[in-house]
Amino acid sequence: MTGGSVSPAEVRSVLRAVLRAVDRHLTPASGSPVWRKEVMSRFRAGGTSTSTSPASTRAATDSQPGSSGRAAPDGFDRAALPIAPAGRAPTPGQALAAAREWAELAANIARHKQLLLSYNIGLDVDERTKRMVEATARRVGFALPADTDDIQTEQQRQAAAARKAAAVGKAAAVAEREEREAAAGSAGAAGRGAGR
Repeated sequence: MTGGSVSPAEVRSVLRAVLRAVDRHLTPASGSPVWRKEVMSRFRAGGTSTSTSPASTRAATDSQPGSSGRAAPDGFDRAALPIAPAGRAPTPGQALAAAREWAELAANIARHKQLLLSYNIGLDVDERTKRMVEATARRVGFALPADTDDIQTEQQRQAAAARKAAAVGKAAAVAEREEREAAAGSAGAAGRGAGR
């Protein structure tokens, strides 16, 4: 695609690609349709320039340095560049190329994040181990609970309460026995001292 005329089909194709990228990668993260609205407003604002006649498009590209219909002295056709020269507005073709590249960039960044997570890079050791155990369990057909620390069955709660009660009762029984022994020891010592 050159910087010259742009067909409406190309504009629709790029708009769909950008909206797909926004809907997949930005809207779920933010929960807000702001990005989608911004893309739509930018495309609508640029919609008048993309539907211009080929003669006016040619005149717009001819006004750029080095695009007099021939190749620039340095060998490049500036209108064919994917970015606009400094200080110039991009041509419709350049704007569409930039939008298409942005959509590809957003998709590639999301894919890169997925790969990092799949290789467990960037996670702490505990989280990495937890994910590896979950993946292994899924491979053999098991499903681990969401968080094993917080989930207890009613039987486990009752057993824990019984152990706690038993520990408290045992501690109370030991304390009571020590008190009896201390009381018996002091009474026995007093009785032995009186008999002498």
